Amino acid sequence: MPPIGLHGLRHSPASYLISQNASVIAVSHRLGHASPSVTLDIYGQVLPDDDRKLAEIAGSGGHGAVKNKKEPPKP
Repeated sequence: MPPIGLHGLRHSPASYLISQNASVIAVSHRLGHASPSVTLDIYGQVLPDDDRKLAEIAGSGGHGAVKNKKEPPKP
């Protein structure tokens, strides 16, 4: 495993927390950022499956996420 510097030690837990849907506001506060927008600019790429979630919500007419539906058996 390659050595990790102090900067990496800061980014690793922040990236992990955000990828696990932790509050960006809470992570931003913990990191001491001026605002959550700074945190999102740096860590936004680790937010999980946002495009898929938006598509599911839009596909359900805005009534929450669409659950996996099984097709009925063909006669």
